[in-house]
Amino acid sequence: MSIPDWLRKENINASSDSIDPEVRKAIDRYEEHFGKFDIDMVFFFTFSEIIEIIDYCIKMDICYQELYPRDPNAIY
Repeated sequence: MSIPDWLRKENINASSDSIDPEVRKAIDRYEEHFGKFDIDMVFFFTFSEIIEIIDYCIKMDICYQELYPRDPNAIY
């Protein structure tokens, strides 16, 4: 499973037409709340699902890695 280019760590702070403005705002909220952007896995969520996940993480004060822990048996 690959990470879309628009959500790769090296591109996350770059301004890009491929990043939905509402997703960009959600990412900014996440970074402001947690002090970092640690979402490095995407299971092909829609933009609205990504925003929901980010808002849920902020509301519950749990980072993405706590919400979706890595499977220690998975091959990355």
